[in-house]
Amino acid sequence: MLSWWLYAVLAAIGTLMLLILVFMILFFYCKTKKIEQDKERVMEEMELLEKSVREDSRRAIAELATNLDDLTNELEGTGMPFLTMLDYMKKMMFTGYDHVPADHGSDTTESYLNEHGLKEFAKLLGKKDFLIAFIEMVEENKNISKKEKGNFASLLTVGMISERKLPYFTEVLTDLLKDYISDGVVYKRSKQLFRWTESVREKLVSNWVALCMYDHLKDHAGYPLFLLYQAIKYKVWKGPVDAVTQKSYHSLSIDHLFKDSVDFEEIKLTVAMDNKGDADMISVNVLTCDCISQVKEKILDAMYKSRPYSNRPSASSVDLDLRAGKHGHLVLSDIDNTSKTVNNWRQLNTLEHFKIKDGATVSLIHRANGRHSATVGQIVTNTNPVYENTINMDAKYGFNAEDSNLEKGAQPWHLVKDVDPLEDEQRNSRRKNKTGSIYRRKLKTIHEVHFPRLMSTKTTIQKYVDGMFRAMLKAPSDDSDISVPVTIKYLFDFFDAQAEENDAGQAMAKTWKNNSLGQRFWVTVITHPNFIFDILQTLPVEAALKIIAETLLDSCSVEAIKYTKDTSTNRLLYTREVPKYREYVNNFYSSIQKMPTAAKNFLNEELECVNENFLNQFSHLSTLQLLYNYADRDRKALVDTLDREMHLDLIDQFEKVQLAFQQDQD
Repeated sequence: MLSWWLYAVLAAIGTLMLLILVFMILFFYCKTKKIEQDKERVMEEMELLEKSVREDSRRAIAELATNLDDLTNELEGTGMPFLTMLDYMKKMMFTGYDHVPADHGSDTTESYLNEHGLKEFAKLLGKKDFLIAFIEMVEENKNISKKEKGNFASLLTVGMISERKLPYFTEVLTDLLKDYISDGVVYKRSKQLFRWTESVREKLVSNWVALCMYDHLKDHAGYPLFLLYQAIKYKVWKGPVDAVTQKSYHSLSIDHLFKDSVDFEEIKLTVAMDNKGDADMISVNVLTCDCISQVKEKILDAMYKSRPYSNRPSASSVDLDLRAGKHGHLVLSDIDNTSKTVNNWRQLNTLEHFKIKDGATVSLIHRANGRHSATVGQIVTNTNPVYENTINMDAKYGFNAEDSNLEKGAQPWHLVKDVDPLEDEQRNSRRKNKTGSIYRRKLKTIHEVHFPRLMSTKTTIQKYVDGMFRAMLKAPSDDSDISVPVTIKYLFDFFDAQAEENDAGQAMAKTWKNNSLGQRFWVTVITHPNFIFDILQTLPVEAALKIIAETLLDSCSVEAIKYTKDTSTNRLLYTREVPKYREYVNNFYSSIQKMPTAAKNFLNEELECVNENFLNQFSHLSTLQLLYNYADRDRKALVDTLDREMHLDLIDQFEKVQLAFQQDQD
């Protein structure tokens, strides 16, 4: 009897387990089936998305090419809007520093009571042992900050240019670098050499390369770089840009991408260029979500397409006048009494806010005394005289709170409110049970969701990215009209020789080349085209250029980059192009290595030409005064350095210079 019950229980358990097994099989089958169906649906959606991206990109590429063709035609007549050599030197060598010499001709010898002492100090700088000791004193002095050391290096570079001593300066720099590289190899920091400009020597190398590369940049790489800048700007302008947060709908950077949804459409405005009706009109594409300052920027860009930015009127100096009929006029502004206001938040007025329709007629009018015009003033035309428009290094595209009617304490917003992330999360948590938007808000934070938009922007401008890389990394050859400056050949040969002498290997020599030319020069030029051209550099454009600069760094790396699931979205954008660009870099370095060694007389000839290019940009006496301040402030440390090197005669000469300064002051 017991065995029968046991068999029954076991049979029941077996049946139950069988049912559970069948249920689990059915469950997993249905689950797998659903996953497959979801996968097929996602793949179909991806195919549709890719098709949409391709179609949008084709249209965008065609439209962008048309815009840039028009610009190219204008540039043939006016030339590139290059900065003056003085401004180039200021931006490449003195950005972020406190002490900049006076411009040449802006001061007189009467401004310096110690002129005799300064000239004696200049003679002392012409003595190699003193100059090396001076540089070493500043380099080793812990009381001098990294920023001050960089400032000193730029002042010294200008001083050598003013003295027409760039060949002598190059010789001194070479001697300094030998010990610097040797120490770097010994102390296991050779990979970091020349990557930054935190030491005097590294900043001197950076300045030297910037000066020697100027002609090459202007003659070969400048034009493709300018076209790339314009291509990115036009692409950014084709979509919404939040005038307050500076995030854009079209971008290469996921961190600067505008991820919210905004309804907008592109319309054409007819811009009147005179008061005579239809005699002189231009058509400008704008977006209904553009704030008024953004509309003015686009109109000014269309009117002064090929004119340097500093010679244009600024958006803050003009008003946008909406014309209605023959005599109706309405001055539009970002903030006025019609602006939407909730608590302390004031939304910027857009074309949609004013119900501006496609084909509306507007004009730009000069502001009276820099204020908004109550009446219609003089119309701005592209035949107006040259303007003086100071370039703001941190300029935004569009709205400027300082130029608006925004009352104190009010918080402006354009397309979305720029709130604190923690505050936003807490508010979303409170609303979680009331709305279904929490999922969409979380979805916005998933970067991959927005990857197709990044790809669309990349595809649109890719032609111009390729053009810039080819121009920058064009390998010199007999059948090419592009030649690498003799000075760069000299620097690269020096790195090769030092790598061999210190048993560092050729891979390390390539690292030094990458750091000195790639990272310190080309990356600076790519991310800051306003260091080269007289243009308005905006944050949305700069964000895209930084991604391209990072691509250059990946392409220059000694070892191939391994991309993983943890690689940033920004870096993944150009994974397909990096191998091609790496080949450009390798061919570039290989071709330079095969060039014949530069004879010293040819090197000095080129250095003298570079010297002549940048001569008389800064005041010689002003530069000497700023340099002497370093020697005077730490004269004991300088004397100790000279004494350690047994240069007693130079100590005497330095003391005579100090005496000359005292006599001048008396």
